Amino acid sequence: MDKSFWNGVFAKGREYRKINVVLLDMMLAKISHGQQPGTCLDIGCGAGDLAAKLAEKGYAVTGADISDVALEKARALVEEKEISGKVRFVQFDAVRDDYATLPFQPFDLITCKDTIAFFNDLEIFFSSLKKVLKEDGHLLVITSIRRKGCLYDERERTISVDPEELIAVARKSFPSFSMVHEDFCEENLSTGIFMS
Repeated sequence: MDKSFWNGVFAKGREYRKINVVLLDMMLAKISHGQQPGTCLDIGCGAGDLAAKLAEKGYAVTGADISDVALEKARALVEEKEISGKVRFVQFDAVRDDYATLPFQPFDLITCKDTIAFFNDLEIFFSSLKKVLKEDGHLLVITSIRRKGCLYDERERTISVDPEELIAVARKSFPSFSMVHEDFCEENLSTGIFMS
């Protein structure tokens, strides 16, 4: 991960796709089994959209991102929504930093939205997540996916993953990892929601 790159992206005011609240509610219902929300790690939280929505739903959220510019925006968002007491943001390099240093672990839920395509070694990434997730916890990955037979430009290839490859790597650490929903949003790309 390159901190200066991501600081530049967020400093330019780049907006990323917001989480679909209906889909989020559907996914949280699948994993909650009627239990109260617990602790959550939102890895690659960016400007805090998902972290804020999870806090509004009752989770105690740790939002982690490499970009201090993104984290400033995230803190401003939760203060504006008056939920800053429910979210802690930490600067964290998900590739190089030690996951054991993250506060409030182990986590009941780990979320990763629109960041998975930027990790070079997903096997190490998933193994690291497994170490800070409660035994009965859940992993929720939301990412752009590529469909077979479509041609992709460089941007689309950069921000998306092959769902079969993602599942194969994730299952080394999370045997039940699978795609639970696909939301078609662009001509060639769709959003895949994966869960363990």
